[in-house]
Amino acid sequence: MTEEVAEDEATPSAEEEATPEVTKETAAEEGATPSAEEEATPKATQEAAAEETPEDEATPSAEEEATLEATEEAAEDEATPSAEEEATPEATEEAAEDEATPSAEGEATPKVTQEAAEEATPSAEEEVAVGEATPAVTATENAAEEEAAVPAAVGTTASASEAPAIESTPEVEEAATPAAEATSTNVASAQSAVVAASTNAPTQRPTPPPTDSQCRGCHGEKQDMLTLTSGEVITLGVDLAVISGSPHSSLSSDHPVRCNDCHRNETRYRYPHVENPAQTRQEFAANVAVNCASCHYPHSPFHDTEQTDYPLPTCVDCHGSHAIDRVENMAHSMPATCLQCHTDETPAWAANFVAPRLGFGAGAEGYAGSTRCAGCHEERFFSWRDTLHGRLIQEIATASDAVVGDFTTENEVRTFALSDAAYTIGSRWKQLYMTQTVSNTFHILPAQWNVATESWVSYHPEDWTERDWRQECGSCHVTGLNTQDWTFTEFGVGCESCHGPSAAHAADPENVKPFDAVDDQVCGACHSRGTSPEGYAFPATYKPGDVLVEHFTFTTTAEAVWPDGSARWNNQQYMDYVLDNEMHQSGEVPCVACHAVHDNGVTEAQLNKPVNELCLDCHAQQEALVKHTPFHEQAVKNNQFLCTDCHMPKMATSATPFDIASHAFSQPNPQASVDHGGVAAMPNACNQCHSDPGETPQWAAQTIAYAKAHTKPVGGVSYGPGPTPTPIPPPTPMASVGEPAITLPEVETGKWIRWGLIALVALVVLLVAAWAYYRIRTRREHNA
Repeated sequence: MTEEVAEDEATPSAEEEATPEVTKETAAEEGATPSAEEEATPKATQEAAAEETPEDEATPSAEEEATLEATEEAAEDEATPSAEEEATPEATEEAAEDEATPSAEGEATPKVTQEAAEEATPSAEEEVAVGEATPAVTATENAAEEEAAVPAAVGTTASASEAPAIESTPEVEEAATPAAEATSTNVASAQSAVVAASTNAPTQRPTPPPTDSQCRGCHGEKQDMLTLTSGEVITLGVDLAVISGSPHSSLSSDHPVRCNDCHRNETRYRYPHVENPAQTRQEFAANVAVNCASCHYPHSPFHDTEQTDYPLPTCVDCHGSHAIDRVENMAHSMPATCLQCHTDETPAWAANFVAPRLGFGAGAEGYAGSTRCAGCHEERFFSWRDTLHGRLIQEIATASDAVVGDFTTENEVRTFALSDAAYTIGSRWKQLYMTQTVSNTFHILPAQWNVATESWVSYHPEDWTERDWRQECGSCHVTGLNTQDWTFTEFGVGCESCHGPSAAHAADPENVKPFDAVDDQVCGACHSRGTSPEGYAFPATYKPGDVLVEHFTFTTTAEAVWPDGSARWNNQQYMDYVLDNEMHQSGEVPCVACHAVHDNGVTEAQLNKPVNELCLDCHAQQEALVKHTPFHEQAVKNNQFLCTDCHMPKMATSATPFDIASHAFSQPNPQASVDHGGVAAMPNACNQCHSDPGETPQWAAQTIAYAKAHTKPVGGVSYGPGPTPTPIPPPTPMASVGEPAITLPEVETGKWIRWGLIALVALVVLLVAAWAYYRIRTRREHNA
């Protein structure tokens, strides 16, 4: 086989017969390098390296011996200027003298070939560093030597696997035949023509980045380690099975990601790679993470971005580089990642910290869950998470402080144990306990804990097993309820309850925005009672941004509202607020003007400020409360009087009677109680405090009339609708409530009666004391 190759390839002895002396001298003077050959025809070099077969590797000299046409075809295949081969011998000799190629030198003497190859190696590496050599050529350590061994007439660079078959050796030289020597002149002509053409060759273009198959072929089984300046090491091997199953895979049918989409520097990671500038693992990870932001929004949830005493983790630190979980699986893999930095914590802590909000299935279409929002809005997420909305539903197994009821003592009303409950509902006024059955239905257990009275009371004990909580009130207690299969995205009032479904926004945050202009209707969707067109007790189809009344009809039953239209039960605050209220009609006082949503505020009702300060922000003229509240000087001085005592009386019931403040913001109106048959039929603000004998609604109405007649009104902003907030229904006859009509001739008659009785008793005591003193003196004088 060696002899055949020697016959086919131009041998060194052939060139010696042509111009042995010139070739040797030129090679010695110029130190011919292989880069001259590579620069000749880069495009032809790449095409030939990809297309050539061992049969194509036969040198043009062998084809010239056959026919001239075969020589021209071979020249086209090999991208060499075959026309130059027909040039005069003189031109050939001059070109050989000026541009002696490494292969010509190698054909002259093996020793000179070796020296030229050693000098050519640095030049080849420099060209590769700027992307002028193909990965296939530069993948071997002896590429320069292999190129020097290939006859220059071929005009291309042989691949690493093909080079040994045509390498010039002393044995080949000895086996060269006379016939081959006779044709060496034409070979030299072809060589010199190729080199001469290099002077007019176009500028080389950078090779493209390696394909994923090339990256996988090298790094799939690599055992090498990269040692950084810090002494830290990074493995260069890649688990191909892991990266193939990752969302970041070129095999993905939806969004394929190539290796150099993430590993992307100024050379696009051409081979050989430039030296990585990272000094530490942290710096290396940070450099890679910069590329993550080209597809993903940068974020750092669960970390205080303003902290400076510790470095914030990079994308790679939390999500990994190759073993990346999909969003729905991250809650399972992330705890172990957290513990790599938080070494003083436990796995249970990490699992609870990053756990997504509790849910039950996928829920309605388009909902992603509040935990997904934390990725970009961590500050808003954490400020909301511990609010009454965020803690509305809590899992007993994971929230140790969720239970407020007393399960330590026996109680005849509470017929269940704490172990029977899976979740708690509420915590401020009352707390309910819910169980989840094996068939995935939810039932509220038949007793509730009243926080104010610290006692148990019954809760639908007769049919609690027949009531599915999701179908009765689930929409206001969960986020993303699907009424088709009754699944939901998460427990509690989540981000999407107020801002709408966010899956589309999370996928394309630049172009798809959530409903950020939260209005009062969002609050009203849950803080109202009524019926939806589908027959549910909640607005099943309402989404933030819709018109609420198109999805829900407020109730007007006597069981739910007082005769003046104000609320009798809890969760009806919005119905109060839209009840002929000038503050609501102004459009300048939304619910969030008073109530904090993303923090717990300063009061148990999550108010932004203390009550009176909050009111005076708008009603500054009423700061002189003594003038604003006649006859209440002492209460005002003792800080016992709040604006809400008169304008937000507690008229609705949640756990105990009258524990929910009215949100109608009406003026005190005892006359409504008179018109509707008394305080029991229609409560009023005055008689919430004034309940002593004689302090009746009639007395309160007359007191207000007297105050208006004798007290100068205070100017300023007035939002209230006046003494009678709504058109009053026909008065209820007094006989129907069993009370005779009372007409008081004077204002505050009860007070004078009390003082009169006190004076009478004092007079009697004084007379008795005087009589006793008289008897004692008389007896002493008689005895004397």
